[in-house]
Amino acid sequence: MKKQKILFLASMVIALLIITYFYITKANEQTYALKGTIDLANTPFSSSKLTSLDGEWEFYEGELLTSQDFKKKNVVTPTYIKVPGNWSKDTIGKPIQPKGSATYRLIIKNIPKGDHVGIKKQNIRSSSRIYINGELMLEEGMPSNNVKEYEAKNNPQIIFFEPNETDIELIIHVSNYSYISSGIASSIYFGEQPQLINFSFKKSVFEVSVITILFTIGLVYLILLLLVKGYHKKEPSILAFALSCIFTSMINMCISDRPILYFFPELPFEAIFKIKDTSAFLSALCTFLLVSHISKDLLSFKLRNILSILYITFIIIIIFSSLEFYNTIIPFFVCFNMIIYLKIFYINLHLYFKERYLNNDFKNHTIIFIGLFSSNIYSFDLNLYSLGVTKDITIGFICIVLYALSLTLLLTLKVGNFYKKNDYLAKELAINEQAFLQAQIKPHFLFNALSSVMSLCYRDGREAARLLNYLSIYLRRSFEFNFQNEFVTIESELALVKTYLEIEKTRFGDEIQIEYDIDQEILEREILPISIQPLVENAVIHGINQKEDGGTIHITVKKNDLHIFICVTDNGVGMSIDKINLIMNDPQHNQHNSGIGITNINKRLEKYYKKQLHIESSTNTGTKVSFEIPIT
Repeated sequence: MKKQKILFLASMVIALLIITYFYITKANEQTYALKGTIDLANTPFSSSKLTSLDGEWEFYEGELLTSQDFKKKNVVTPTYIKVPGNWSKDTIGKPIQPKGSATYRLIIKNIPKGDHVGIKKQNIRSSSRIYINGELMLEEGMPSNNVKEYEAKNNPQIIFFEPNETDIELIIHVSNYSYISSGIASSIYFGEQPQLINFSFKKSVFEVSVITILFTIGLVYLILLLLVKGYHKKEPSILAFALSCIFTSMINMCISDRPILYFFPELPFEAIFKIKDTSAFLSALCTFLLVSHISKDLLSFKLRNILSILYITFIIIIIFSSLEFYNTIIPFFVCFNMIIYLKIFYINLHLYFKERYLNNDFKNHTIIFIGLFSSNIYSFDLNLYSLGVTKDITIGFICIVLYALSLTLLLTLKVGNFYKKNDYLAKELAINEQAFLQAQIKPHFLFNALSSVMSLCYRDGREAARLLNYLSIYLRRSFEFNFQNEFVTIESELALVKTYLEIEKTRFGDEIQIEYDIDQEILEREILPISIQPLVENAVIHGINQKEDGGTIHITVKKNDLHIFICVTDNGVGMSIDKINLIMNDPQHNQHNSGIGITNINKRLEKYYKKQLHIESSTNTGTKVSFEIPIT
């Protein structure tokens, strides 16, 4: 145990050093804008064709100046301010009012003439106009010195243009009467069109991937909770964990590149902030409920109930009050929230090194510690980003995924331990075997389907909705089971197959062709659930999708004397006799290379009908998989 202590402490120290180094490196990144001018010849732009416009910008507090004002030279001597950052003070330390209006100005020199270039605006609080050489290129909200005329809006945008000169003047009007901090909070990037699009795409993919992982974990646990009888009794913390993942994904939808706008482009500025802040405190509340369920030593029920009342009260304030009002008190709750997180983390650290915990529950407390550590880093990074202290939230995104994965592992271990401690383990596993097989979702299929939905949202919302509907039907049918019902109708099984194929056809289009040969009179006959769909899925994944020009799948369900004959044929890439033998005779190979379909179906056919799958295939020709079941 002493070695484990030393190893753990060393790991934590290394992790803290890496995170600290990341923050220091980010804070000390070289900037190129000096005294309101940036020369691209002195930046990495010549090689990467992309650079941030960080550094010292001209700053005119309380004024919204235009290019004509500067040409007439009727402006005061500028002060300078660091971008990105809040406008709490300028470079010489002069205080600046947190709310109001201001003009930022930067001269960009040595731009490649004639090339299409662009500017990526990320986070300017809380309304802005962007002028390039005096021409208005983008307006977000309504910047104004008059609070009554002011309108807040702050969405990430990319502006493309073709410069006619090698130098350009970039002027940004900024007004803020809504948020607790003001100014250009995140880096503005300048680059040539392909590089800027690629940079923006990678950033969006990273953020959407984090959101998808969190939402999927939460969704899967919610589905398990709703559909697996008695699951909430086995693990009472499951609901709190599932909701914490979902609410955290909602937070991430509303920050940085704000992916929520991909789905709801007209969502008001205030609504985005209310969704973010409501989700943040709901996520924190769910985390506290989760911790109290895991161990009352970490958070007593009495303190948990007090926190619940406080957080629900503040959530009500967020929902029903104006953004300007609740932003005046949100710093108090942010600090209070961080203190509670740190307190729980400290208690966990203290318990972790108690000998009785190390001896009795070392593995669980290690996982809890990693989860709480990651959650604290995420909360800390999120608050720094919200206050404009940091310009991105990469570390926070990585840590919140680590939190979700660690708690997933913990809950998995706890459920496993629950079964091990019960005398009726063997009987329980036998009863639940069929339910597990019926309720199984393949992660790669779910992630691919969700990715397809996200991709379609950019170009065809109606098609995205149609695909999402099919996915919903597929999930519902996959999880419709009862512990006492071992069979479904052929019609129900074929409905699952057709729903699956509709999803795949939406993804791959005409590459997949489907033919059916079904006896209508046997649709009400019963069959083992999920016995045809895996065969079809194998035909899609390992047959048709491996073929460059796609192919056709033929599904046959026929009455044949005293049997029902079921066959799935494809004209895909096929396989050799050796591979067929390996699949049929080596379950371990089958599980890792061909999915669980073959092993699962063979096992159940043998158990219920004393039958097995019959596979015929040849390389570059196709595959035929069939079986028979007796008519009862």
